[in-house]
This record gives sequence, C-alpha cells and structure tokens, in this order.
Amino acid sequence: MGKVACFAEYAVVPETGCIPISDTISMDKAAMIGCCVPTGVGAVLYSAQVTPGSTVAVVGCGGVGLNVIMGAKLLNAGKIIAVDIRESQLEFA
Repeated sequence: MGKVACFAEYAVVPETGCIPISDTISMDKAAMIGCCVPTGVGAVLYSAQVTPGSTVAVVGCGGVGLNVIMGAKLLNAGKIIAVDIRESQLEFA
C-alpha cells in the first residue's frame, strides 16, 4: 500500500486504503479504523484463516485483540477463548 504518513497533514493513498466515515463520528473514534480494526480483523481473515465452527484463542484484549474477537465472530468461529491479565478487558470482551 505504500509508505505510512502518520504525522503528515496530507497523504496520497490508493482508494483501497480509504474508508468513508460519517460526519457524526468523532476523529478520535474514527482513528481506530485506521489501525486496530484492519490489524485485528485482517489477522483473522488473512493470517489465521478462521473457518466457521473453528476455535480461536486471543491473547490480549486491547484494541487489536478485541477486533480479532469481532473478526472471529463475523466468520462464525465456534468457540472464542480470550486471555488477558486485566479483568476489566475480559469483561468487555
């Protein structure tokens, strides 16, 4: 996809690297789409190759881990096991 331009005011990216967002979404929430969502869901879709009914274990339920869980749910994983040292993150997951 090219070089990352995290700190640039403007960047040229291919259309496939763009995600339309609503005017009602705040930028701090929209920024999550640029990192946690594609990393977590992408790991499920392209690396782990989760299939319906399979078992998925997620170690760490931060931003990326939560999106791995959501990706596994989208692909109808049979069992999702979440592991984290923070009880609050496990409850949220």
